[in-house]
Amino acid sequence: MENRHPRKGEKLASARTKFRNFGPASSQQSQSEKLDLPIVELRLGKESAQYSPGEILTCEYDVKLRDDDPSEDNQITAIETSVLWITEGKGDTDMGVHFFERREKKNVLPELLKHTHKLSTMLPQSPLSYEGWIVKINWAVRVRIFMRDGSEKTQDELFRLGHTSMLTKPPLGLVSGEEEES
Repeated sequence: MENRHPRKGEKLASARTKFRNFGPASSQQSQSEKLDLPIVELRLGKESAQYSPGEILTCEYDVKLRDDDPSEDNQITAIETSVLWITEGKGDTDMGVHFFERREKKNVLPELLKHTHKLSTMLPQSPLSYEGWIVKINWAVRVRIFMRDGSEKTQDELFRLGHTSMLTKPPLGLVSGEEEES
């Protein structure tokens, strides 16, 4: 979907975002940070985490508050759930959001946090998950919890969209010393 012709209209704004947490939430937080934030348990409807385009993705999540601080539920200002894809590799990181829902403070009552929350969405036809040598396309369900003090907790659960195979050998020209055949 490249257009190699110069743009004739106004220049589009560049959207550069740093994705500081793509993967298990605990991997990038110190022990003290983990104790200060609620725990998010996220489960996909399929154990295989492999979905086809057009299939319904279902997911459940629980927000567990610290037992020693019953006032912690008042510290949550919002909960966001999303289904998204993110590229990684050479060049800029791109992100597309397929599903998004935000619950503000009035919908994050303590009694609601004691129940399992569910989401479901029909998955799109593309982009498919891809594990290339230069670029990867990852799909995830993401739950973000925003706290009154400005901190947040992000939990991702990765899944694959489509039945694409992973590359086992780099294409010619990517490994030093190899040359493309003409």
